[in-house]
Amino acid sequence: MWLKNSILLLLCGLCSSYFVNALETSFVEAERDGENPTTYQQVNSIKRYLFSLDAKTDLAAEFVRRNIKLTGPLKVPTAGQSSEQQGVGGSGIPGYFLVDHSRGQFHVYALRQRPQHPVAPMPYVEQEVVFDTPNPAVSPVGTFTYPTQGGPFPAVLLIAGSGAHNRDGNVSLHKTMLVLADHLTRQGFAVLRYDKRGVG
Repeated sequence: MWLKNSILLLLCGLCSSYFVNALETSFVEAERDGENPTTYQQVNSIKRYLFSLDAKTDLAAEFVRRNIKLTGPLKVPTAGQSSEQQGVGGSGIPGYFLVDHSRGQFHVYALRQRPQHPVAPMPYVEQEVVFDTPNPAVSPVGTFTYPTQGGPFPAVLLIAGSGAHNRDGNVSLHKTMLVLADHLTRQGFAVLRYDKRGVG
């Protein structure tokens, strides 16, 4: 596998977030038009913890206290089970909430849909890499992705902005660097992204 016409891509949090939002919007519009986007095979959700309670009788009141309006009757799961609730939070945006009944408590999460997050299996090669540095104990590590066929490939190095970032660029439950790497690799680029020292 050979690389040619390598380019350096510098990304800050703002521009990468804009790119991700643009991708997400295009996929939502495609689904609305009855199309089946092939880049992502399913809608991903990330659980964001909200609260825990001991008694099921307190669940409904806690939703109200947090200004969450459920669109239907509260479905209380039995022990070891979970249930999904549709509702509208304080932001006014419809969403889903997960009620998990485990270890004698009811744990409630907001389900944040992330359709832009790639879903395995990937149609390209993923390779874990370690940077060759004088001190291996602090050598950065990352993920190198490239198409399964063809080559040579133009290469992209994703560099995070200021702050502590891992190779996926986790920001507000988004994975900006992962989404960018996935999209670029599917377009025929070899992509390297990495954890900052002390992160990941």
